[in-house]
Amino acid sequence: MCLLDEATWSSETICQKFRLTNGVTIPVHTLQALEGQVMSMAAQVENAETSAQTSIARLGRWTALLLALLAATAFACGIASPPRSGPFCTGQCMAYPYTDAVQFVPRDYLWVVPSILLTPLFVVLIACVHARVRFSRRPLSLISLCFATISAAIISLDYFIQFEVVEPSLMKGETSGLALLDRKSVV
Repeated sequence: MCLLDEATWSSETICQKFRLTNGVTIPVHTLQALEGQVMSMAAQVENAETSAQTSIARLGRWTALLLALLAATAFACGIASPPRSGPFCTGQCMAYPYTDAVQFVPRDYLWVVPSILLTPLFVVLIACVHARVRFSRRPLSLISLCFATISAAIISLDYFIQFEVVEPSLMKGETSGLALLDRKSVV
């Protein structure tokens, strides 16, 4: 009779077969081979997960660096184009309906290009954070990823309108109804 328990089954050399509860008998060397294969597969999965985590971390670092550079560029362009209307205007102020804004094109709209590029990079960064966060915090990071995507879509649409509608319309002299779309009317 072959008696195997959890403590001795792997080191038991006398017993040649292991009987399963459904009556199937499996040779011990087959079980040991399967155990080796399972351990090998587990190591491969662990290596793949580690490799994926490393790739995600690398992507997150480069995205954060590029995001910081673009934010600094957009900030510098925004500082270089002072407000032309409202309470913070210090010189050459414009009044509603801002038809004089054409004299400040394209300089006042240079900040839009790096700002448009910021929004998808921000979503990529939040996606990298979501992929790296602990499992218990995943619902919160998923919510932040959803809000980041929504805000990126809205802001990208706004900046696209500024760059592709307002600026060309000002240069062509088509100013009818533009005051609603121009950023100067927000002030």
